[in-house]
Amino acid sequence: MKTKTYFSLAFLFIALFSCSPSTRLVSAWKNPETQSQEFKELMVMAMFPNTQVRVTLEDALVEKLKAQGVAAKPSYADFPLAGMTKQLMGMAKDTNVVNQIKNGFRQKIEKSGIDGLMFVNAFHIEKDKEYHQGSSLSVVAPAYGYYPSYYGNVYPSAYRGSYYDYYGYAVGTVYGQGYYTTTTTYFLQSNLFNVKTESLIWAGQTKTVDYKSLEIEAQVFADLLVKDMLQKQVVE
Repeated sequence: MKTKTYFSLAFLFIALFSCSPSTRLVSAWKNPETQSQEFKELMVMAMFPNTQVRVTLEDALVEKLKAQGVAAKPSYADFPLAGMTKQLMGMAKDTNVVNQIKNGFRQKIEKSGIDGLMFVNAFHIEKDKEYHQGSSLSVVAPAYGYYPSYYGNVYPSAYRGSYYDYYGYAVGTVYGQGYYTTTTTYFLQSNLFNVKTESLIWAGQTKTVDYKSLEIEAQVFADLLVKDMLQKQVVE
């Protein structure tokens, strides 16, 4: 009964922990020469090749901005290939081609009437692999007997039992195999530009560690960014 209780508590802890947000705002900056902006229309552009990630992040930011009275819209409908820009730039080794891509984007933005543009992109991703050593659990002792641990010693001098005592111990002991875990950390850069002046007015960096739910982290991410922009009086 106790074993079941321990496992139940362990699973409950894992479930609660795995659902907790793992995103935090690492740093944020406001252009000191910028006054609070009242945009006619602010476009959010998440530069991710994964469509689901892009749409989820853009929608979350637009929702939070609109809730604060900021006129905002996502970019995925008007700029469906925006998430592939890095790949396109990588293939375009000719400087003239790169300039054509940039000028084409600039002209389309100006024609759209957008006066605010926020970019979100990943600037660094880290992956760390860690080994967790296995451990033993005697599930039926003392009926089967105990055996002192002597890991790192030459021999188990404290043991006074017989071979059949040890056999009983081994039968009643469960060994957990060691395993590896991989932790993935995502660093995102968010930049807000004034389209008319072509100047950067706000920038923020976030850190996300092993997110379990894209929807939850997108909401946390958007909330962190919008709160900071409001506190710094970047938007109104």
